[in-house]
Amino acid sequence: LLGTVRAVQNHGATDLLEIMGAGLKTTVLLPFTRQAVPTVDLASGRIVADPPLGLFADEA
Repeated sequence: LLGTVRAVQNHGATDLLEIMGAGLKTTVLLPFTRQAVPTVDLASGRIVADPPLGLFADEA
C-alpha cells in the first residue's frame, strides 16, 4: 500500500495523482499514465500503481 490519493493535479503535460502515505514526510506526485497506473478499480476504490524507480524514498 503506497498511500491515499489526496488530489488529482494537472500542470499541462499530464494528470498527476497526489499521494500521501504513512511514512511519507510529504506528498508524492505520481504521473497518471497507463505505465505508472495500469489499473483503476472504481468499484473497490483501489488503484494499482507501478511507480518509476526512486519516486518513493524507500526504493533504491
